[in-house]
Amino acid sequence: MRMRRAALLTAAQTVLPAGRLRELHTGAADRVEQRIRRGQRQGVFRTDLPSTWLVNAVHYLLNGAAEETCLGRLDPASTADVVTATVLSVLAPPPTHDAGPPA
Repeated sequence: MRMRRAALLTAAQTVLPAGRLRELHTGAADRVEQRIRRGQRQGVFRTDLPSTWLVNAVHYLLNGAAEETCLGRLDPASTADVVTATVLSVLAPPPTHDAGPPA
């Protein structure tokens, strides 16, 4: 099933005009942005980058994973885990550099 979705995405990207595919994903992008903003308010997602940029990063990671899976460079059985780990690392707040007083 995942391979068919990836193939469909790849086909849509070659046929649809630039921006149209993004328009079709507006509802999903809005939900992702709401979750990212909530995570930012709760302090579990980074706040040093705009939420709109983080939404785009997630979008591009999903498309990249679909393409890599379709091309056989990413195992379909591990795609969800790879995407989850990557997205969480992108959204994670940067480490604080409070190392205390110099020794």
